[in-house]
Amino acid sequence: MGMAKKYGLDANGHFWVDDMKHMAWKSPVENLVEPATILWVIMGSEKELETASVRYGLGLLALTVQAGK
Repeated sequence: MGMAKKYGLDANGHFWVDDMKHMAWKSPVENLVEPATILWVIMGSEKELETASVRYGLGLLALTVQAGK
């Protein structure tokens, strides 16, 4: 986020919570569907992104953002 701000972009962040039972993947939806959001960057270690529940949650989040809600 610091690098984005260095270039004059209003960067914001979200820390992923791997909790499918409580649909934690939905928490960043409102920020991501805002028209002002032009870039979405996913950062994490290879080990974190290999977790099936994380990939599934990110997939659900991406589909929800594409649907506009």
